[in-house]
Amino acid sequence: MKVFTTLSDWEYLPQGLALLRSMRASSTNFVIHYLCLDKSTYEVMKEEPNVCAKLLSELEKEDTLINEAYATQPSPEAFIVGNRTGLEPAWIQHCWRLVSYWANYVMLKIDPPDLVHLDNDMFFFKPWELIYKAVGEKSIGLSRNNSDNDKTNGRYCVSCVYFKNDMPGNQCLFSWRNWMLNPQNEYAKEYGHCGDQKYLELFEFLFGSENIAILDDRGLKQSAPWVVGEIKNDLVLYHFSNFRANYEEEQYYIPAARHGLKNKTNLDKTLRMLYDVYYSVCKEELNRVSKTLK
Repeated sequence: MKVFTTLSDWEYLPQGLALLRSMRASSTNFVIHYLCLDKSTYEVMKEEPNVCAKLLSELEKEDTLINEAYATQPSPEAFIVGNRTGLEPAWIQHCWRLVSYWANYVMLKIDPPDLVHLDNDMFFFKPWELIYKAVGEKSIGLSRNNSDNDKTNGRYCVSCVYFKNDMPGNQCLFSWRNWMLNPQNEYAKEYGHCGDQKYLELFEFLFGSENIAILDDRGLKQSAPWVVGEIKNDLVLYHFSNFRANYEEEQYYIPAARHGLKNKTNLDKTLRMLYDVYYSVCKEELNRVSKTLK
């Protein structure tokens, strides 16, 4: 049974359900430890197969470090995203902080052979088992960002990160978690301005490049709105970052002008097909669980 972690609030619930459906399409030999940021999300996810759900408020009762970290200064990127979305920068930074905290928590509590964090707006077009083929015997797996803003945002993306339950893997995950809890850490000035993401560049330097698999270079073909280029048939994962939908009005939006996607009319034929499939799955899954909540 393979172990994954992710998190979301209610706004991203359809994406989380779509991720689950895409994974079940190839195998149900997995469990996603889902950190629910609000009670509504928890009420849905606690009933889902292949999910072990936990409410953020319950996690916060177990460790005061989380609440203490919430009161610290957000990263510059959190302010940028907050200005664009209207969300509090402190909350945005907290959500980024929780990625490594939650993964480390699950690793310690469950003690699995390995663990993969997935952003909940990831979607598999081919079997998720290909992650482990790409990792091989390595202790850490990273995904390239492939963005024009790599210098600012970092060479790697948090969307899919692998950790083996061995010394390099655990040291790496624990360090990432600690950097995020302490924004005054020794690496913050150079690596802390983009939430949790640019810290991934430190993994090779501190934990050995020989222990790291770059997943994109080892067969796990991924793409995202900021990756320029034609979508190939060997696509395994797509990161539907910035995806928004109005399911009542039968519309979806991709408010990602900085990635060159202002709305769905910008999409080429192949990319439009991917987004149409994703919208349909999100809507169907939301409708399915909505019936059970009534």
